[in-house]
Amino acid sequence: MVRKFFLLVFLILTASILISKPYVQLLFSGSGQMADVAKGYTLSSITDSERFYIYFSEAFKVVFKEVNFQDLFTSEDLLAGTFKDAEYRMVLNIKNFSIKTFKKRKIYLKDNENGDYILINGKFIKVYVGKWYKYDYSKGRYILNDEGRYVRSVDGKYYYYSGDFYRKLPVDEIWVEIKINASYVLYHGTEKKLSGDFKKDLKRRRVYYTYDGLNKHLIKHYDNEKLWTSEVAEELSKKVLSDLKKKFTIEAEVVKAKDMIVIIDKGKEEGIKPGMVFEGNGNIFMVREVTQDSAEAEVIKLSDVPLESVKELKENQNFKFPSFLHIGVGYSTFNGAYLSLGIRIIDLHWRERASGSSFISYDPFKGKINYGVDFRARVFGNFFIGFTSSIDNYCIYGGFSFFNLNPYVALSTNGVAFGGDLSW
Repeated sequence: MVRKFFLLVFLILTASILISKPYVQLLFSGSGQMADVAKGYTLSSITDSERFYIYFSEAFKVVFKEVNFQDLFTSEDLLAGTFKDAEYRMVLNIKNFSIKTFKKRKIYLKDNENGDYILINGKFIKVYVGKWYKYDYSKGRYILNDEGRYVRSVDGKYYYYSGDFYRKLPVDEIWVEIKINASYVLYHGTEKKLSGDFKKDLKRRRVYYTYDGLNKHLIKHYDNEKLWTSEVAEELSKKVLSDLKKKFTIEAEVVKAKDMIVIIDKGKEEGIKPGMVFEGNGNIFMVREVTQDSAEAEVIKLSDVPLESVKELKENQNFKFPSFLHIGVGYSTFNGAYLSLGIRIIDLHWRERASGSSFISYDPFKGKINYGVDFRARVFGNFFIGFTSSIDNYCIYGGFSFFNLNPYVALSTNGVAFGGDLSW
């Protein structure tokens, strides 16, 4: 009896700890191979994320029977009912699943030993086997040469070619078309919290052929159908997990901030992993190191709010690093309208600190095209200086950035000029 009591205490304490993460019961409807594979991948995907606790009603029933708690409770369903009242319920329904096979004729097979067809712009062209040509400028015609890169077609045309050769050998490949239609709903009690649909139409080869040009015989190949159902099930499980993570975004408190590093009060226990991104007061942080109950995150974007003032962080699942590509469109009195393309360096505020680019310009008044290179750097605040060199002139300039608009004054070889551009 004492042993049972301690087992009961352990189970209750475990249950109280589990409340720190969303507690999800997974239910599946649908039968057959696809339903079983989808169930396995979904369970694996969600548990591997370490962000949810999964409730298996049948597993708990087995535990209750093994420990034999019936004399401590009115019934085992009472304890099971207590868990059910506190949990979320995810229902995954495989509505339709079908596998259809069909034949697809293939006319040409790769044969780099004796193939007499080449593929040019999607068209197969018959050529003379083993004959290479090069163009002799002194004679003004193509001549046979083993080091040449031209082949001659049977209709007398020459093609520069470095691809594969093919043999005309019609075969019937067997293809499989896999279609699935699934839906999922997340409930909290009777309230619907999340719903989604998943549709997929996948086509893959089941039987195909290759030609062994060295031994001159056809080889038949088979692909594993189970890999395709697993591919579909994995994609479905990733979508379910993605929607669950968006529903249950992680929030954490900052317990310490120093330099460009903050320590938060959530760790592995709550599903925190290196690489996750959090945001607070416009500052963006990326998790670098994780312990069981805390994590260390580094600033990757600064806002005007001091780090010491950031007390709470929220997971940012849509984070994208800024582009290092510089694109500019502008006009100057010495070059006319221009388009520039290059690379840029950004600071912790994700503002452009410096850039180097090439440009092409057109002056409508002079009817002249110009091109060159441009280098620009922010010196202090929003003020910048730059240097431009082109085939017609060069100049130094300075200006002020206002959002993405950059007006400037330039001193060029043609005198004082004015201009401005829009860059991003």
